[in-house]
Amino acid sequence: MDNETERVRKILADHGLTDSGLQKADSGFRNTVWLTDNAAVKIYGDDNRNGAAIERWIYRDVRPSYAPELLGEGEDYIILRRIHGESLFHLWYQTDDRTRRQYIRQAGEIIRQMQNLTFPEPNVFRVPADWKRELLCRVETLLAKLAAIPDSIPAELAEEVRRYITENGDVLEDTTLCPVYSDLHFDNLLVDGEGRMRLIDYEMMEAAPRDYLLDVWHRMLVHPFTYANEEDHEHTKPEDYTEITRWLREEVPELFVHPLLQQRVNIYSLLYELDLLTDYPGAAWPIERIGHWLAEDVPV
Repeated sequence: MDNETERVRKILADHGLTDSGLQKADSGFRNTVWLTDNAAVKIYGDDNRNGAAIERWIYRDVRPSYAPELLGEGEDYIILRRIHGESLFHLWYQTDDRTRRQYIRQAGEIIRQMQNLTFPEPNVFRVPADWKRELLCRVETLLAKLAAIPDSIPAELAEEVRRYITENGDVLEDTTLCPVYSDLHFDNLLVDGEGRMRLIDYEMMEAAPRDYLLDVWHRMLVHPFTYANEEDHEHTKPEDYTEITRWLREEVPELFVHPLLQQRVNIYSLLYELDLLTDYPGAAWPIERIGHWLAEDVPV
């Protein structure tokens, strides 16, 4: 038995939980996740202290009905009751539009409840004093970083991005911030055997405008498979996602109130792609999507 496995077994025993079926999960980029028959142990990486604080707030203090139950915690870990269900990506290609519409209704209710939360005290969220300025500074910083990385992004495309941001940056004015789950794609939405939807992995929540959430759904219209697990990747087709934002607009209309929403979401999406290119210089998918955002040909 290796040291990591032994530690997880001890964590479970310390909280009076069995290690039946213990296995290391494939998911988890910044953390390590272990599963038993009835529990999930998440061990946080040293660079994810803020994400850990946000999740503790959700699981320990908020305890929403759509979140897994907290069974225990320690300095660098939490234990959650395991949800036995399927990701929405996995279910999506196996069902019809009527059932898909019902799933979006449940997702919309989760989004509404979450965005009506108030920031906790002491504040585990960093709330920018000037959202517009911070976002635009992040874009400039990323463009400068990419300029120093050979073949990261075509120079003319980078210039088009800069021009678009300059011409449309004012749409970020007058923004009210709230807790936003900025990673709300279908692999973080699980549906249990009774058809009840749950949301997992809250560490990427941040202080943002309500419509910032639409960035992920915007991207799923073009490349939904970006977020799907390997087993679902080949089955996840853009043509199955054409209605998702229309359905979401019906369920959570408050996300869609800004008169220049298209430009706002395009800026959010451009920021994401630039950040992705710093990690994967020259990657085809983000460069392809940048073309869509600049052309404004993917309606929100």
